[in-house]
Amino acid sequence: VTPISHLELFFQLAQSLCSKFKKVTFHYIDRSQNQAVKQLALAALAESQNGYTFFEHLTYFPNVRNVQRCYVGDMKFKCMASHDAGSKIYYPHCFIDAHFLSSVAPQEMQRLEDPCPFSFVSGRSSFRILGIISSPLLINFESVDFHIRNIVVVDYLPVPLHISLHHADVESYVGTASFTFNFDKLELIAENFPEYYRNHSFWKSKNTFDGDILPRYGRNLGFMP
Repeated sequence: VTPISHLELFFQLAQSLCSKFKKVTFHYIDRSQNQAVKQLALAALAESQNGYTFFEHLTYFPNVRNVQRCYVGDMKFKCMASHDAGSKIYYPHCFIDAHFLSSVAPQEMQRLEDPCPFSFVSGRSSFRILGIISSPLLINFESVDFHIRNIVVVDYLPVPLHISLHHADVESYVGTASFTFNFDKLELIAENFPEYYRNHSFWKSKNTFDGDILPRYGRNLGFMP
């Protein structure tokens, strides 16, 4: 049985998708009439025991035009993070690099939850998922403390941290009139991150993607491109 914390990942994704439609109607289907989905679920469970190959992956398509300054953990470790503000493609999940997490909250690395059914993150290059942080992690940006749940831990992310403004623990506040998202002047390039991340294949990939800023979307979230 999938733990509740993992179901929250699907719930956040469903919420994000629903927001793109003017009207969404849900219909309950009794299990007895839903055998096809049951068989898919059983197949996925079997596959998950051999590397989580059955389900789709998460994606990493950050805004490439700028980064966000953040302070992570109780000790407020400073880092530059990528984000998905205005990106055309996004998933409502925050990612953190395992090496960085080991520095700011080593205790969390010892109690990661199973990431099933997700096994990797794709984008310009693919990254392996190690697990999900079991408790909320304090991340401060724009002078606001966010306690973000279910952050996905990645084995060698090209940046220390990736913030999704569509994550449930972020979006509820970002969408208010009191929040203003100020873009940092630094671009999303390897030179603007610690040396540890500069040799990542993400920076060398020819499969480029420009997370174009969408003016209409930006105004709705309280920031301007």
